[in-house]
Parts: sequence; C-alpha cells; structure tokens
Amino acid sequence: MTFDDCHDFANLNPTCFLATMDGDQPRVRGMQLMFCNENGFYFTTGSMKKMYEQLRKNPKTEVCFFS
Repeated sequence: MTFDDCHDFANLNPTCFLATMDGDQPRVRGMQLMFCNENGFYFTTGSMKKMYEQLRKNPKTEVCFFS
C-alpha cells in the first residue's frame, strides 16, 4: 500500500479516530478529516480545546480510518 492509497482511502472515508497524549494518558476522539493529500492529513480544532494543547505539547498522533 502506498501513501497515495492511504490518502485516497482517507478522503473517501473521512470519519476517523485521532489519538493524542495528555501527559501520560492517551486520549482518543472521533474526528472528521477536512482533506488529505501528498503533504499530509488536515483536521481542524479550536485553540480553546484540550486537544489543541495536547497537539502543541506532543504533535505525535495516531489515526484510525475505517469504511
């Protein structure tokens, strides 16, 4: 599977789960992908949300897409 295959699948199935870290605790939430291309996956969140702070502290994430 190539990265092109991955972003094609993600664009066709934009509902996903995104995992971040809150200190030493994982946090998983349902998300809606804005879009994906050869540069990466794009989501939005508000700067007042805990997820924003978690991503600023540790930008490493895992994402699960499904159909």
